[in-house]
Amino acid sequence: MAGLHLTLSEGDIVAYVRSICASFLMLSEKKHVHLTFFSAMESLNMSFDEDKIGKVVMNLLSNAFKFTPDGGRVDVALEMSKEMSGRLLIKVSDTGVGIRDEDKERIFERFYQVEQEEPEHQSTGSGIGLSLVRDFVTLHEGTVRVVDNVGSGSVFLIELPVKHVHVSPSKPAPLAEEVEEHEELLPDMEEEPLPDDLPDDMEEDNEDEKEKPLALIVDDNEDLVAFMKDSLSLYFRIQSASNGREAWQKIPELMPDVIVSDVMMPEMDGNELCRWVKTDKRTSDIPMILLTARQAVEDKVEGLTIGADDYVTKPFNVEILILRMRKLIDLSKKRKAKSLIDPEPSEIAITSLDEKLVENGWV
Repeated sequence: MAGLHLTLSEGDIVAYVRSICASFLMLSEKKHVHLTFFSAMESLNMSFDEDKIGKVVMNLLSNAFKFTPDGGRVDVALEMSKEMSGRLLIKVSDTGVGIRDEDKERIFERFYQVEQEEPEHQSTGSGIGLSLVRDFVTLHEGTVRVVDNVGSGSVFLIELPVKHVHVSPSKPAPLAEEVEEHEELLPDMEEEPLPDDLPDDMEEDNEDEKEKPLALIVDDNEDLVAFMKDSLSLYFRIQSASNGREAWQKIPELMPDVIVSDVMMPEMDGNELCRWVKTDKRTSDIPMILLTARQAVEDKVEGLTIGADDYVTKPFNVEILILRMRKLIDLSKKRKAKSLIDPEPSEIAITSLDEKLVENGWV
């Protein structure tokens, strides 16, 4: 775990995990997999690294949905450990294909791939997702394990010590209004599907794949990229890059309709990528959304100052992200259309003056 460290802040972990579950509601509806959330506590304030715990829960939920067939269910539950006092237990369970006993001890090893009997459930990718889950949980002085047998699905059990640290004013807990927004989407003990009255532009359309707008997703978290591809593919063609440098190599050729980029990435972070995009005449009109787990206002100000069109805090609601992406694309199209009809007058005047000077032999 060399190079990994915690950025602790005090917050309500029940509301935080609930909000992450809420961001999977659209995927739950799309895949016909029932998603529930339960907490034995109404709230629980403790110190934790929002970014790392968010990635842990999102990784486990992504895997649960990936390996659970239509009609199955995914359940998330929080309770205090009965065996050890002062420890929080987070359970992520599914009714998927399960994990063989011989794989349970090795599944958290880096690059270890689980071989499933069903070809459609064969693992893909580098296999580092669950390794990072273990590393991030261990950093919190916690433990993670998996139980259950093949055929009955899997249950991932995370135990975290409930601790408290002094919180810097620059790292506030999640905003109350953001928590309330997600609570409305996924209330405790309720098992309701997504509402039928979604906005018209969220309805599935029958447009050809090539007519869908192109979205470039930039994030070094492979599981999050896979989740976003699955969630956004109904509305967008998707390309991806694992860091800002790789993304910048692709952008001038792809010319995507919108870019959604994480901020914290190796080689080139999202802020630097945004600077490159917004200062290059070829790409400056491409709408760009920055994603981050940082809650501080100054972080948002930095992103917007360098030219980002929007700034979304993780965990995010996929439906809202899709609406923002589509509205930014619409605004970009309107600006381009307006510039064709009403070009910059200063450019016309300068060009006209230059031509006259040349004609008169003054230059």
